[in-house]
Amino acid sequence: MNNVVYLDELIADRKAQIAAGGIPMSKGGWDLALACIGMAYVYSAWGAECTKGERQKRYNMTGVQNIISACQVLSGKKSSCVNCKWYPDEIRTRVWDCRGFTEWVILEITGFKLYGETCETQWKHADNWCAKGKIGTDPIPQGVLVNLFIYDGSKWKHTGLYFNGSTCECSNGVQHFEVMKTGRWTHWAVCRVFQDEMEADDVPDGYAVVIGKKVAMRQEPSKSAKIIIRINTGEEVKLEPEPEPVWDYVSYKGKKGWMMREFLQE
Repeated sequence: MNNVVYLDELIADRKAQIAAGGIPMSKGGWDLALACIGMAYVYSAWGAECTKGERQKRYNMTGVQNIISACQVLSGKKSSCVNCKWYPDEIRTRVWDCRGFTEWVILEITGFKLYGETCETQWKHADNWCAKGKIGTDPIPQGVLVNLFIYDGSKWKHTGLYFNGSTCECSNGVQHFEVMKTGRWTHWAVCRVFQDEMEADDVPDGYAVVIGKKVAMRQEPSKSAKIIIRINTGEEVKLEPEPEPVWDYVSYKGKKGWMMREFLQE
């Protein structure tokens, strides 16, 4: 697990690279999100250091019992933070809840603070976003940092980040999934600060971008067919005019074959 000093140094480095035109802001934000993997979830937290005092403060504000029970000191299990899973080797780490994590990442890299103190108010505030959509209906933009949301029909429950097929979220600690879990997320939105990057990364007509990890191109439209090549997330393939119900016939760097449509996004 990384520590507070490393995160601060990474933020400074990525902001310098962005200013010099070396990387887009979305890439800097994604690098920062991944650098937080393993750090703790604390309800209502927004990037403060993980300390007994910070947890007590958040508990006093919210009354959420898990803030206490997840801390070995405040729960009375131990007298110090030594050997705590959120405090390995006594390094300094940070804590967030889900919307605090996404907001903190974007703010630290871009200087833009999302409006709203909950998933719902963030989603509904029009000044936050340059584009929004429903997963399964509206293709998720590629090459740009995207905010994901879960709506269960009555409540906005959770939020995380997406970049080129992968996700990162703060839920039971900061977690990374190399391939977005099918059926988990319901909506997406792109922060308005990334509008120029989104417009620059449109997929040309007749092409699709790969959104799975090392997706197989096969000789026939069957999962048992021989693999020709595996193609990484973010690569573009040309769509050929022979689609099957769940497969697309594509070409990529001189090779032609079949790929499952669920891993392609036009």
